[in-house]
Amino acid sequence: MNDAIFYETWEDYLNSLLLHNYFFPATSYELIGFYKEAEKLYAAVRQPFIIATSTTDGDAVTELMASNGFTNTRNSDYINRSLGIMPRLA
Repeated sequence: MNDAIFYETWEDYLNSLLLHNYFFPATSYELIGFYKEAEKLYAAVRQPFIIATSTTDGDAVTELMASNGFTNTRNSDYINRSLGIMPRLA
């Protein structure tokens, strides 16, 4: 469930899903519908379950992002200047 709190509009959130699925097909999201509770709208998404076998290797993340044209700006923030996008890697 996602209420798109980190996005200005629902269109931004949906575009983010599309971009995630393009760059990371192995962990793509499937939008299965919407849910409304207490006047708040949520997107219901499904994603393959991934079993963590180790902690996240920051260098490996940076390498993966670089192979897709992204540069690290700080912490877990990246940007692809040629495409003008900044994914959120919380």
